[in-house]
Amino acid sequence: MVMRLVNSIYTSVQRNVRAGALWVQTRSYSEKNELLKEELRDYVDQVEKHVFDFGAVKAYSTKTDELEVYSQSESFRSNNAGWRFKWFRDSSASGDKRVVTSFWIFEKGYDAIRNYVSGEDLHPSYVSAFEALERFYTNKEFHERYLRRGFDRTSTDTGISAVLAQHLLSQLIPCPSNYFLDNASDGKPDGCPCGCVKLIHYGFTYIGNPTLFYGNADIVLFPGDTNLFENFENNEDISSAVFTFKLSEKEKEIYDRNLEFNRHWDSEIENENDIVMDEIERYDTPFRQANTFRQLCKQAISLSLCKQNRMHNNPQYYKNQPAIFPLCAMTKDLYEIVLYDAENDCLLRSLSTMYLFDEDMLSLSTSAVIDLWLVINHSLFCTKQTDETTNELRGTCNLHPQLGEDLLKSVVANCTWMFKPDYTNQISSDLPTGGAQRADERSHIWEKIRNYKDLKRDEGET
Repeated sequence: MVMRLVNSIYTSVQRNVRAGALWVQTRSYSEKNELLKEELRDYVDQVEKHVFDFGAVKAYSTKTDELEVYSQSESFRSNNAGWRFKWFRDSSASGDKRVVTSFWIFEKGYDAIRNYVSGEDLHPSYVSAFEALERFYTNKEFHERYLRRGFDRTSTDTGISAVLAQHLLSQLIPCPSNYFLDNASDGKPDGCPCGCVKLIHYGFTYIGNPTLFYGNADIVLFPGDTNLFENFENNEDISSAVFTFKLSEKEKEIYDRNLEFNRHWDSEIENENDIVMDEIERYDTPFRQANTFRQLCKQAISLSLCKQNRMHNNPQYYKNQPAIFPLCAMTKDLYEIVLYDAENDCLLRSLSTMYLFDEDMLSLSTSAVIDLWLVINHSLFCTKQTDETTNELRGTCNLHPQLGEDLLKSVVANCTWMFKPDYTNQISSDLPTGGAQRADERSHIWEKIRNYKDLKRDEGET
């Protein structure tokens, strides 16, 4: 009875203020939209603080015999160091790294941001990407709160991936449901660990070629306008991959203990040349460990070789796009970007560790949001370089000559990604309040989707 009374009062109030509420919501959206533009104006005005540097990386095989190289293959997470990677250094006495800024890769994206804040018309293909960014900023505080809550409530790798996917990554694409986590992950939660009762999507995320490198992405996103759970056809051609890290308990302890030290280290050191560094760089973060270094490089190479294969098979679809498929590697605090240019044989990874949150650990960094948004929308914002601009980087990875022309052609021709959503029923009594009902509803939808013709017939009858 009390519940009925409350509902009745709420309905009455809702009816009386409906017009006003609509105006308030519109004004709120408009104000936050202006806040986004103001932040992006500051971003453009101080872009030198936000762009980051990539360093060139060289690949080399521990196998010297041609037949051994030909038969050598590794999974992404393999610790067999048949293939190794190190920073490419020039032949000068100082042995400097070969460095380029992120502007070199994402020039089209930075130009689009500049046009957006100046009020110029956007290219039609960019509109949905900017609308997704506007929507995210409208709800930014909400997602920041649920990110923190989710990280507090789960410590599993798949749980962290789920929270990042649900409340950050998927919110930067036009259709937030267009993502899925690796179906082979351990300890898959049905619902988001933060308690928001949103179901987590899973699917098949295979990438690569068993002849060279192969494995699964942890998270795949699809920044197209079509809902992939209604029509997956052609969605996989516009995709982005994210990898999170599987750390041992000991590694997690080290990582958590050093995180605050790393922030202090970054802010206090004035002259990096005063610090003695090894080949994998300074302090212990997951990204700087030798096995992780190899893992990221293998993943980046595989993604771009897959894209190169698709470009060969469908050149019109990928017209004016580079053979680059950047990946983002993430933990709950840090991220890093790695990419391989399959045409020019250069492998790049961000030089410094980048933080998701500002120093207060409450607000997402503007730099982080824009970096992730650019990577997710790489098919729009990656810039195809001219021969002149690639001269200094071409061949620095040295993968092509080690594979040889015949093996390289074979690897590219058989490189593939298989991104498919898993429509298996997800019903769990362990979901938060309301989650089981949502799971029932979702499984009903998925059952229809399994037979797409039936779904279309049902729609025609209504």
